[in-house]
Amino acid sequence: MIRETSLIAFMENEIEGKNVSQEKRISAYLSFFLNGLTRNEISRELNLSINAVCGRINSLIKKKKAFENGTRIDKFSNKKNYIICLVEK
Repeated sequence: MIRETSLIAFMENEIEGKNVSQEKRISAYLSFFLNGLTRNEISRELNLSINAVCGRINSLIKKKKAFENGTRIDKFSNKKNYIICLVEK
């Protein structure tokens, strides 16, 4: 279930156009990594909160622009995480 605070933050970002610009930043960055990155790696490298990254990745997956491609150990957390890859055009 989506929390009210998350929904409010999403709506505010939508109005300000932040969701689209963050999604484009993430997509552009991911395009350099054919083997993909974890959400945590994207968050750390782009200096975006993990919440923002997860929301934008979810949006990209729903639009069929990205997909989860297995798991691997995240280089920052040393824990198993899903790898996010862009769909090839």
